[in-house]
This record gives sequence, C-alpha cells and structure tokens, in this order.
Amino acid sequence: MTPERARELIAALARGEFKKEWALAKIEQEEYLVEDKIWRYPKDSPPRELEEIPTYEELPFYKKQRKITMRNCGFINPENIEEYIARGGYSTLYKVLKELRPEEVIAEVTRSGLRGRGGAGFPTGRKWDLCRKATGDIKYII
Repeated sequence: MTPERARELIAALARGEFKKEWALAKIEQEEYLVEDKIWRYPKDSPPRELEEIPTYEELPFYKKQRKITMRNCGFINPENIEEYIARGGYSTLYKVLKELRPEEVIAEVTRSGLRGRGGAGFPTGRKWDLCRKATGDIKYII
C-alpha cells in the first residue's frame, strides 16, 4: 500500500465503493484519522464485502502478535509529528521532563527491566542510578 493508493482506497470508500482485492484484513474500530478528518464507519450498514474479510486477529500470521512499537502503523502518517503526538506520542517524555523527579525516573526504568544492548545486558536502571550517585559535576553514560 502506498500513500497514493491509500488515498484512492479512502476516496472509493467515501463513494460507497470497495476495493476488496486490496484488502488483507479489516480493523474493527469506529474512527480513522485520515488527512485531518475523522471518518466514522457506519456501524449499522457496513458493505457486505467487508463481512468476508477477516480481521487482523483472525489471520494466522498475526493471531498471536501484539503490536507495541508499530501500533500506529497504518493509522498515522509517519512523516507528520502532529499525528504522532495526537495519538499520545511523547506523552511519557513530557511526564518524565515535567512531572517526575530523577529518582522516580530511575526507579521506573529499574522496574521496567530494561537492559543495555551490549554483550553483558547491564541493567539500565542500575547504570543510571550509579551514574547519579557518582561524585563530580560532569557525568558520562556509555
């Protein structure tokens, strides 16, 4: 699917047409954000063609998957930061910078179990805590 084809698909749907051959699966949600418009799918009268199309959860390949990093894929334009922010992007960063004390951030990272990507997999929260407690004004995390 390309941005151009997605626009063509949305335009066809707006005209009441449906391009079944382009559909891999349907996503059962009430609202979709497309070009700064909210498009509500009619709950009571979906096109009959949609009934034959499985949801992502019904496809064997996706059945046991849970999107985390790619959860916004297909819902927002990846080149538009406003769309990312509208779906909650950077909300945790805002909380960390404006609401939490440094020791609370370190405690949260420690609880998360996040580890370094080096060979030893050193616990990130522990590294941050050691750095915070180290003497000196200038500190480096490697």
